[in-house]
Order: sequence, then structure tokens, then C-alpha cells
Amino acid sequence: MSGSIALVGSGEYLPAMADLEKSLIADALALGKKPTYIQIPTAAGRESQDRLDYWRALGKAQADKLGVEQIFLPIYNREGALNPVFADLIDDSALIYLSGGDPHHLAESLRDTPVWQSIVKNWHAGSSLAGCSAGAMVMSAHVPNFRMLKREPTPGLSLLPDIRVIPHYNKFFKWIPDSAATVLLHAPDDQIVLGIDELTALSSELSALASDQRSSEDPVEIDIAEVVQEVAERAQRRSGRIVELHFTTPAHVLVRPSQFDRALSNLIDNAIKFSPAGSKIDVFIKGTRIEVHDSGPGIAPEDRQFVFDRFYRATATRAMPGSGLGLAIVKQFADIHQATTFVGASGTGGAMVGLDLAPSTTWGSGAHTVGTK
Repeated sequence: MSGSIALVGSGEYLPAMADLEKSLIADALALGKKPTYIQIPTAAGRESQDRLDYWRALGKAQADKLGVEQIFLPIYNREGALNPVFADLIDDSALIYLSGGDPHHLAESLRDTPVWQSIVKNWHAGSSLAGCSAGAMVMSAHVPNFRMLKREPTPGLSLLPDIRVIPHYNKFFKWIPDSAATVLLHAPDDQIVLGIDELTALSSELSALASDQRSSEDPVEIDIAEVVQEVAERAQRRSGRIVELHFTTPAHVLVRPSQFDRALSNLIDNAIKFSPAGSKIDVFIKGTRIEVHDSGPGIAPEDRQFVFDRFYRATATRAMPGSGLGLAIVKQFADIHQATTFVGASGTGGAMVGLDLAPSTTWGSGAHTVGTK
């Protein structure tokens, strides 16, 4: 399975971002990766040696604080990215980090090289990957030339081709003229324009939203009860909260399994996030219908039609952490599989959010064809 990914607005290796980097490392260690922290400064490759030494020292201090080994790869240009020795050093590392600088230089240096191929291979094998500022911008299909407006966009690395990142979002438009802002904001209709403030990040939910849209994973028959139990146990281990399951004739269905796992995880994680500490989460499965009940603040009736929209945050929860993408991933799964999402109130005054995989079929143990390849 692919590792975690983070798109960072600014602040690589700073104390404010240590918790993010720690969580990315923990995700990969749980998948058997080595406690090594790969730091790739290519975007800053045209800066002075003093600045490069500064980034190296800052990265070393962060790695030491996090209890992992720093591997600083001196890849400052395309020649370095073509070096197979550097590519091999990336193998099985817990975290691979592309730091900030010039996104065009970074994209042109890494594209179609052994180093980039190794980054992608290891991310798909479970290593975590982060890009800060320029490192986040190059994940897209194109990097717009907002400094030289007459130039065509630079081809990006296309790991997440359906997004366009604007880093330093809370300050960026104070630094550039309106004409440059227009270039940045004018993205193709099928792209998400994503502004990320300084010292903040978006992580795996965004990559899931993009990758699920293009997934070629084949549907397989699964037992809803078995998968829900696995996801619930994983959520309990991670959060320390009780997730109680209630089964009534759970069905077998035909779904894309990794997408189904992700949708269920998001439903349960969403309930945990918005529930008081110590409260339990109830999951009811009846046939093809899955309901997740929590004891949080609930979802106001006027917000319910919007909670599955990308980046939507209900009024009562806007001060809480989160990207506003978790339920959008559930909705995307439902759309791909011709299923139904719904939201309401739980019996404890919290929210009830769920998914019905085949609302028009008879509940039972037979396999229902849901969606297409």
C-alpha cells in the first residue's frame, strides 16, 4: 500500500512542524520501514553554500529530536538526481522530504531520474513522503510560471496531477501582482486549487481523493462484517477509543477493497475526532447499510447537505483540526460504486453518518454487484 503523504505550506524542519513529521515517520515505521529521514534539498540547489549548510543543520536537528537518522542527499541539480547511489540510499526509509526553494528547478532536476523513480517506488511501498512549498508544488502535473508570465508552465512530477498547490497561502498574494495571481488561480477544470498556509499541511486524505478518482483496482467480493471489524479494531488501537459493532444480517458486496477500507476508516475516524474523550463510537451494519454514530456536537440540519463536499467545514467544527476531505472521500467512493451516503442525528445527540452500498437490493448474504471497474 502507498505510504502517507503531506503537502506543507512552509516550515520544513521547524519545531512547529515536528508533530507532523513525527506522525509521518510513525506511519512508515508501522509498515516496517527503517528509522531514517531522507532530506532532499534540490529546490534550494541554486542557493549559496551557506544556505545549503543551514538547511542541512536544521534538518539534522529535527531528525535528532525525532529520534531517527538523518540522510541528507546533496542533490542540487539533475546530475545529482541521475546518481544511482543516491537513489539506493532512499530504499525503505521512513520519511522522504522534498524541501522548499525553486519549484521549476526541482521539477526539471528530478523528472525521469533514478532518484525520482526511487522516491515513487518507496512511497508506493509504504514510505512516507512530504513536500514543502516548492516540494508540494511539483507534485502536480504542471508548475505555473507566476514570475515569468509569458512562459509556459513547467511540467511537474505528476504524483498528484489533479491538484495545484499554492504554498504560503496566507501571505502569497501579498508578494505577487494581480496578473501573477490570475495565472496561479487559473487551473484546468479537473484540478483542485489548494492553498496551504505557512506552518500548516495537508496529508494523506488529499492523495486518496486524487488517486481513488483514477484507480484501476478491480472489484472483489467482500464480507462487510469482516472488513468493518478489521477497520474498527485498527481505529481502536490507534485512538484508544471503544468502537462497538452491531450486526444484523451483514451482506457480501462487490467493491474495490482498498477504497472501501479507506471510506470506512474515514467514517469511523471522523466520529472519533468529533466525539468527547472517553465516549464510544457505535457502528450499525444491517445488510448493505453502514451507520456510524457518535456523541459529538452533531451536524446542524442546514449543514447536512454540504458535509460530503470537498473542504467543507460545518460552522460548529471550523476551529477543530482537519482538512475537510474525509467525508468527501466517502462520497467519492459512493459515487464510484453507485452507492448512497446519508447523514442525520445519533441517539445521543451527536452525528449519524453512513453509507448504503446497495439500497435497492434485498438485504441478506448474497453478493451484490456494486459499481463497475
